[in-house]
Amino acid sequence: MFLSNPRKSIVFLAFTALLLQSCGSSQPVSNTRVPAGAIKTGRSPFPTKEATVYQGDLIVSNGTSEERYFAARKDDKWRFDAYRDGALATTQLRSDKVYTIDHAKKAYAVETYADLKDFDTDYFNALSWQFFRGANYIEFEELGRDGTLVRYKARTLKESKSDVFVTVDEATGMMVRQEITSAKDRNAQGSPVTYVFEVRNLKLDVDDSEFEIPAGFRRVAYVEPVPRPTVNK
Repeated sequence: MFLSNPRKSIVFLAFTALLLQSCGSSQPVSNTRVPAGAIKTGRSPFPTKEATVYQGDLIVSNGTSEERYFAARKDDKWRFDAYRDGALATTQLRSDKVYTIDHAKKAYAVETYADLKDFDTDYFNALSWQFFRGANYIEFEELGRDGTLVRYKARTLKESKSDVFVTVDEATGMMVRQEITSAKDRNAQGSPVTYVFEVRNLKLDVDDSEFEIPAGFRRVAYVEPVPRPTVNK
């Protein structure tokens, strides 16, 4: 979801509230492979991480609706895009300054109330880290492989009754898909809701042009953040 105040536009993903219920601190990781069918308790059997240089589409869905975002990072530069009605709506960008860009109005504003250090990579990671580290998983069962993709059944400490499946790309060491069928949430038909958090079109290379203000955009005093999106149940 999007949260904002006059001093700082802060973009949070629509699923943050859901996953924070079961998130703890980052877990130590291990490269130990889990044989298919075996259950590993404790440390993650794959090296979940967020690369320092990457770009990709971040997708949140619940079976009936879908939210799309885009994230790109290149060391201390980053951008985070939000789409509305299928079109690119707003970008938050950190390069030489911190910018908020309104693509519909072809306008941008400069964040004037904070130093660059207030929008460092830790700030950016707060927008995207759930995609690459996920919840505080405590069990993993390898289910199968498709090329470099490995699918696991997982369990969280606080949401142990929810069905959780994660997919990891061994080529990058990054988690690219999480499927969580909630034990609590129901759709209009009374069936459990399955939330999917997915990274698509992942690349470990980013062109510097991704961190530039689009040509022809005018500077304004303030850009209104995108209205808070919802993934309807």
